[in-house]
Amino acid sequence: MGPGAKALGFEPGQIVERKPYDLLFGERKAPDGTRLGRAPNGSRKAADLYAQLLAAEPHATAERKRELRTEAVRKARQSPLFFDLTISLSKSISIFRASLGENASLARQAGDREGDEF
Repeated sequence: MGPGAKALGFEPGQIVERKPYDLLFGERKAPDGTRLGRAPNGSRKAADLYAQLLAAEPHATAERKRELRTEAVRKARQSPLFFDLTISLSKSISIFRASLGENASLARQAGDREGDEF
């Protein structure tokens, strides 16, 4: 839809095939099958880090174990298993809405009750 689709080479009314879409968003692969990004399991997991931290403090209290678990989760590389596709409205709409608020404020300051209705 719109100029973004045109920039990608799509024409109005063109049918998008499901297989390349599933490869990209489902399997994280390019149309030629090449893996995209890093594998989610490519780094140490929080459980492994926690085991190492706990081994260094074998007599840790329950409270300290909780702290170590929190530290392990924080240190572990978290790989998101999703794509963040943000769609936003045109800036002109935001600017228009802001101008309505400013105009209502100016009307309020001038004592214009009719112009104050936002």
